[in-house]
Amino acid sequence: MDGVEDTRRDESDVQKARRTALSAGSGDAGLPAAPRLRDDLAWAGTGDEDRRGGLTLMQRRQAAAGDDPSRAVIVSERVDLRPVRRSDVGLIALYTADRRVAEGTRSIPHPLPPGATEAYVERAMNPATDEDVWVIDGSAHGLAEVLGAVALRRMGGDQSEISYWVAPAFWNTGFASEAVKALIEANPRGARTIFAEVFQDNPTSAKVLTNCGFDYIGAAESYSVARDARVPTWTYLRKMA
Repeated sequence: MDGVEDTRRDESDVQKARRTALSAGSGDAGLPAAPRLRDDLAWAGTGDEDRRGGLTLMQRRQAAAGDDPSRAVIVSERVDLRPVRRSDVGLIALYTADRRVAEGTRSIPHPLPPGATEAYVERAMNPATDEDVWVIDGSAHGLAEVLGAVALRRMGGDQSEISYWVAPAFWNTGFASEAVKALIEANPRGARTIFAEVFQDNPTSAKVLTNCGFDYIGAAESYSVARDARVPTWTYLRKMA
């Protein structure tokens, strides 16, 4: 799944494209500088005081993280990104059973088989996993405890891949852009390069990435379990400061 993703897959064309992009030029010379993040989501940033407790958003992030960056609670203006917990199974299963969500990801199956969500939650909670998953939680602002999910998969060499999904009830609200922007800003694993991949028939998801400072680096294709087919993709990259 993208955000609910089985990461054990063979090297794909997109991974080859990533290596090509990174090898262009010397160091960072072959890649454009990441553009300045847009502020069209009214995100509070890291210096403004949060109304809840008088701490800055960055201070709350650092206090929540402790020694394990994957356990950080990352706070933005309208949502919190928090670790997955077992009580999330019901809402995650409800949302990911929707064909529209499944077909927007690489590995969410459709129909969703029994036990798939429980297995995903257990993997996400396993400290040995190479993918850190955060639930997009709106409960502090009167919304549902689960709006979607966003994840970072560690690829080695200070590289990560970001993936995300949002439940259809919350599409066109800016929550995906806000969540991705908050996670990129926090950069809990200290990645130097973050990749992302979206299906070409999902331009809204691509817009999320460009809103958050990602640069387009090429086209490829990836297998979608829900569609049982290889689907054309766009690949994006963000070089971190």
